[in-house]
Amino acid sequence: MSDIVDRLLSLSNCDARAGEPLGKCMREAAIDIKILRDALEDCIDALKYGSDYPEANWVILKAQQALGKK
Repeated sequence: MSDIVDRLLSLSNCDARAGEPLGKCMREAAIDIKILRDALEDCIDALKYGSDYPEANWVILKAQQALGKK
């Protein structure tokens, strides 16, 4: 399965004929998804490598599930 961010970005160029409102929305969605994914990855790394937070494993598991990781 290809990455949804890549698919949105590639499809966003197809809407140029219609004044591009859909393409713009798709690009913005792709950027937001990427930002959120990067933030989740940062959270996982921070909790794995330097947290005394007792529920760190639960937070890591939830972030990994959100990212589609096992």
